[in-house]
Amino acid sequence: MDSRISIKKKDKVIVDGRWVESFVDYYNCWCTPMELYGKELYEAQNIKYENVLAFKVRYCNKIKTMRTTDKNKFIIIYDGVEYQVYQVDFKSNSKDYVYIKAKMVI
Repeated sequence: MDSRISIKKKDKVIVDGRWVESFVDYYNCWCTPMELYGKELYEAQNIKYENVLAFKVRYCNKIKTMRTTDKNKFIIIYDGVEYQVYQVDFKSNSKDYVYIKAKMVI
């Protein structure tokens, strides 16, 4: 784990008496960013996802709850670039590492 990421969650907050959707800090952690390869790369290309990264993070309860909530509510900030989360992969229910797959927001 050599890079730091910030995971943000879309939430509704009240600003000047009105509901506004904004991203609030959800979790900050260390990760290893990895490019997709092989079958995963071809699947991402088939669904028109380009500039996709997989972030390998340690398993924890915050990451576990990402599995059950809507993935479109989460973004990852890595090196000042936003990535929209589209899959949280637990790799055969392992409780060691989780792979979060996200596409770059252009």
